Amino acid sequence: MPDVEGQGGCRYRFDGRHWTRDRSRACSSGCGSHDQRLRRGGGVEKLCGESAVARGVRVAPFGGADLSKPADVTGIEHATREFGRVDVLVNNAGIQHVAPVHAFPLDRWDAVIAINLTAVVLTPRAALSQMLARDWGRIINIASVHGLVASIDKCAYVAFRHGVVGFTKGVALETATTGITCNAICPGWVLTPLVQKQIDALAAREKLDLEQARVCSARNRLRLSLPPRRNLER
Repeated sequence: MPDVEGQGGCRYRFDGRHWTRDRSRACSSGCGSHDQRLRRGGGVEKLCGESAVARGVRVAPFGGADLSKPADVTGIEHATREFGRVDVLVNNAGIQHVAPVHAFPLDRWDAVIAINLTAVVLTPRAALSQMLARDWGRIINIASVHGLVASIDKCAYVAFRHGVVGFTKGVALETATTGITCNAICPGWVLTPLVQKQIDALAAREKLDLEQARVCSARNRLRLSLPPRRNLER
């Protein structure tokens, strides 16, 4: 199988069992890079046009969906109309709200569960029928390290990311005898726009500069699963 070029010029090689990245070539993109390009004013249409030219593929822009509303989760239908079928589905939407459980607003709980968990269920639900008919498909759910461990003041996010991991396992078992696979990716701490908002809030709350807040935030994530010492001593 020939090498495959991925995002930012990265090349990947398949040896019959595993994909590996050719580290002799630099990659110009990473987590959040598309979002950064959009924020610079290019817009979805421009990004799609650039991707189509750079990779020699057809791209169909789709925007405006509110994933907190089940009736708006129509991306599968749109892709099927444009391309005839959906082979690969990646669930990558997410929002965050940070607060201790006793002070967690119920409206924010509902919003987080709608986007971080319910939407993850709705898209495979819409795509699986056609995948099963072809006996082939790939479902990739972007979860989080918080789907494996917990951290303070993120009860909703932790609960729903655990839910994504559990849902992924369930779908994987349901499709185990078919040509469909369902997997979850659980990234650790990545400086995305979502995390940057938390760093900005931490800097304002603790009167830190942004670099101090970034370091403090990263250190806090290293202690994700450790309860306070007073609880260990009880």
